[in-house]
Amino acid sequence: MNLFDTNQPIVGDVARVHLLERVLTLAAENKVALLDVGCGSGDLWLPLLGHANLEFWGIDIDQARLEIAAERLGRDRAIMLNIYDLSKHFPDQRFDAVVSTQTLMLFKRLDQVLREINTVLKPGGRLLFTIGWTRYRPNVQIKRQIRGYFDERYYMRRYDEHEISQLLRRAGFRLDHVRFGTIDVLKTIHSTIIVTKNRNKMLQQWKAMEDVLVSDENFVERGKNFCLTIYFEAIKEE
Repeated sequence: MNLFDTNQPIVGDVARVHLLERVLTLAAENKVALLDVGCGSGDLWLPLLGHANLEFWGIDIDQARLEIAAERLGRDRAIMLNIYDLSKHFPDQRFDAVVSTQTLMLFKRLDQVLREINTVLKPGGRLLFTIGWTRYRPNVQIKRQIRGYFDERYYMRRYDEHEISQLLRRAGFRLDHVRFGTIDVLKTIHSTIIVTKNRNKMLQQWKAMEDVLVSDENFVERGKNFCLTIYFEAIKEE
């Protein structure tokens, strides 16, 4: 399946495209049991539904958005759940892959979150996630939800790749891939200026350009501050 051949709009940016393509690669041969941490209404997965060999589950704290996700992913597979109780709800080694987009930096106890994820992943399973980098700020609605649901002071931490690598290692993961991306000005053009019907076409060209940038020595050295996200892929140690 070519992700850009779908009639469904691809939600988000280049980092999410990279994540979706990796999921498609993982599901190319065998069915993949996948958990989305912070799934929202499930918009991310619309291009893949019915086209990929995936068994979806999602957790979030927004009941209204989960109702929409339940219609898309399955009534019993979109669950309101405290991330710190993940291993209490799901059996050990339940999933082949866990994904999360722009969510993990919102948790004050990220080390504990990563251990919870490790518990529900199969040995050799993969954790794929993006986090905000430069000017990313969560909205006020998320701020209220985090404070109210977890009974914690609102928290958003800006991590670099070295800190994340250490946290992953301590939680039982091996870091496999890191990629900076999502050029700020292109995201603004894509999300606020061009008409909806042209967004997938632009996103395809945008990804091709960033594929060149992330392989350029000068950009790798000095281009991080132009990026909005970091994509990580880690493997659970067997």
